[in-house]
Amino acid sequence: MKKIVFLILFLILILLITSFAHKPIFDDELHNTFETALEIKSPQVSQITYHEFSETEAVFWIKFKAVKDEPVKIILTTPYHEKYADFNLYMTIFSENGKAALKERAGITTDLPFSFPDSYDHLTVNTKDYDNEFFHEPFSNTDSWFMLVDYVVPEESSWIYIALNPTEEFQNFGKVGLSVGVLERFLPLDFFMLGSWIEGIRQFHEE
Repeated sequence: MKKIVFLILFLILILLITSFAHKPIFDDELHNTFETALEIKSPQVSQITYHEFSETEAVFWIKFKAVKDEPVKIILTTPYHEKYADFNLYMTIFSENGKAALKERAGITTDLPFSFPDSYDHLTVNTKDYDNEFFHEPFSNTDSWFMLVDYVVPEESSWIYIALNPTEEFQNFGKVGLSVGVLERFLPLDFFMLGSWIEGIRQFHEE
């Protein structure tokens, strides 16, 4: 009987964790420069990290190692609250060995309020050029706007850097979730992280 109960509970946990495609990455370090970019390992695996913009963290940087012609899915989200309904930000993609393209949008021209190596090509898009989409996440029972859904396609295998910063009218304001990848891959130890994951995701979505 105990084995059956344990099996049922285990199956419920499997359903809960696999219903949430993106494995959360919570990090307390500053990632506000090219040099301090947060490294996302295995970018084809579904993962998400969160950031709240402020005067000291006006730009959020991540990086990952990309493979030539292998698209990496990128999703930008923000909490589903009225104050974020019109929130927009710039996403700039940097690549050193050949350019990186986006499947859905071409780049725009804008002044970048931060420094980066001259050897890197870059491409900038504005999330206002994408359609907002409502999303309910049952794993944590939270609601979000999908601000951007696109694919980064590198011309050559190289490190890809992504910088996020709010558009001019939203300087130092706003929250963003950045997710990469599509493959669901969880380890047995991840089941013990469910409680802290849910708490962290809900805190991010609070007003």
